[in-house]
Amino acid sequence: MRSRLARPPVLTASLLLLAAMSAAPAHALSTLNLRWDACLGDGGVSNKSFACNTNTGVNVLVGSWVTPVDLFNVTGNQVVVDLGTFGPVLPAWWEFKNAGTCRQGSLAVSAAAAPTAVNCADWSSGLAIGLLSSYIIGIKGPASARIIFATTAAIPIPDGIVAGQEYFSFQLNINHQKTVGPGACAGCDVTMCIALIAVNVTNADSRFDRQLRIGSGSGDTLADSFVLWQPVAGQTTCSRAVPVRNRTWGELKSLYR
Repeated sequence: MRSRLARPPVLTASLLLLAAMSAAPAHALSTLNLRWDACLGDGGVSNKSFACNTNTGVNVLVGSWVTPVDLFNVTGNQVVVDLGTFGPVLPAWWEFKNAGTCRQGSLAVSAAAAPTAVNCADWSSGLAIGLLSSYIIGIKGPASARIIFATTAAIPIPDGIVAGQEYFSFQLNINHQKTVGPGACAGCDVTMCIALIAVNVTNADSRFDRQLRIGSGSGDTLADSFVLWQPVAGQTTCSRAVPVRNRTWGELKSLYR
């Protein structure tokens, strides 16, 4: 049974989230957006609850971005997503990819936009593929993990990416394998916070890569870039233990080396 917390907990310092942030009213889309089920502009939701009672099915995270300028010759997206629990360690249910982890094959990256998308355009027009690079457990403490991945097109997209439009970036598929029964992995019911940290929109000429993160646009809202899993009733915020520190793109870009 999921424990109920008497007050909002403090999240591990792995996430770039402000303390005591409240849900934001309707506004223009932020530079980076992360939601469950669909892009933000297509009605994706910020909170996801799951009964943890089946090994079948998939939960889908959808990331998108908005560029402040028109883009040409785009070749892909390099993406950083952080996640963390409000407890002392990362639950086994959230251990993916690495050899010997509890749910090694339960995380997948897709570059295919949903056919039901209306307001969220596919920058690659279906030409991109997704590549999961690494899943780093404990990157910012034992209760955290970082997903590093990319979507890439076989040929540069010459034009058509316009400023102010929301563009689909990726879909992270988290399946329900090993949730119940023999060999089940504990921790499906633990509250988690997941944040889209950075997207580098790559160009055929790397000098024209576009580095996107919350704070790139004047109207950015931090709450657009994170979601909750199994939130406590009424919870709409993530908190962190230390003040937010703005990262330089050099720091973020070093993750791909």
